[in-house]
Amino acid sequence: MKSAFTILFMALLTVSCSVMSRQVRQDAIPSPALATLIEQVDQYRGQTVILGGYLIDIQNTSDQTQLTLLQAPLKPGGKPGAKDRSGGRLIISTSQFLDPEIYTKGREVTVGGKITGSSIDEAKGAPFPYLKLTARELYLWPKYQKTPYRYRYPYDDPFWYWDDPWYGWHRPYYYHGPGYRHHHRRHRYW
Repeated sequence: MKSAFTILFMALLTVSCSVMSRQVRQDAIPSPALATLIEQVDQYRGQTVILGGYLIDIQNTSDQTQLTLLQAPLKPGGKPGAKDRSGGRLIISTSQFLDPEIYTKGREVTVGGKITGSSIDEAKGAPFPYLKLTARELYLWPKYQKTPYRYRYPYDDPFWYWDDPWYGWHRPYYYHGPGYRHHHRRHRYW
């Protein structure tokens, strides 16, 4: 009983944290492995799936934009996970114009879309397995940059005391050394 409740709770938590709209989530089938979708494309053609990956290429034409993604399994919440576990590529078509300066290589994308084909449909063998989708919704994950931490302590800056407003005051987290009070008049009575 407890395990069934736990599974149901985790499923609800996963669905409720998705970045796709409720309508797309309701229409989407529980997505099998990408290899299965590619091999059995005729069985799944026209059905909605939610997949994601890392952007490889973007091409704009007059009437559509085509994205090529390296597929990655989705984590809870819909964010693409490890690239190492990729099953192939996704080729996504959308009627929207997507700016190549925003949709740059390596960005994480989650897509809800209808299956239109795969690499099986090509007459000659494709160089890599892929699945074609027509996007209903696209979500570009925000790009976070690490901000460098600047140490105020003298390890990285020889002039650290010039811009330190607390220089000379007794901070509890650093040690001045035994001869420090003899060299600085503020610390005569320390």
